[in-house]
Amino acid sequence: MYCKHCGTQFDDTMSSCPSCGTPVSLPKARPVSNVTTFIVLGIIFALVSTLFFPPLFGGLGIYFGYRVKKEKDGLGIFLMILNLVCMIFGMILGAILGQNLF
Repeated sequence: MYCKHCGTQFDDTMSSCPSCGTPVSLPKARPVSNVTTFIVLGIIFALVSTLFFPPLFGGLGIYFGYRVKKEKDGLGIFLMILNLVCMIFGMILGAILGQNLF
């Protein structure tokens, strides 16, 4: 690493420049975004809502789509529509299978 003040090269583990004493400013970490997690959960919940408790999993998937929409508008809308369609399909499938069982 090089000192921004005097240009002296020094070890990355040092907290200040050994030559001029200027404190080292470490690069700030970017805040971790949960968008990827919400996308994955939204897709998983869409698939699960076709077979198990469609209103619950479909509703949660729509919520995750809404959270994605805040940062990636088009993808969030797609995810909400996908979950809505899978939820409706799951309810229809459940009604059809429920009639055949009784």
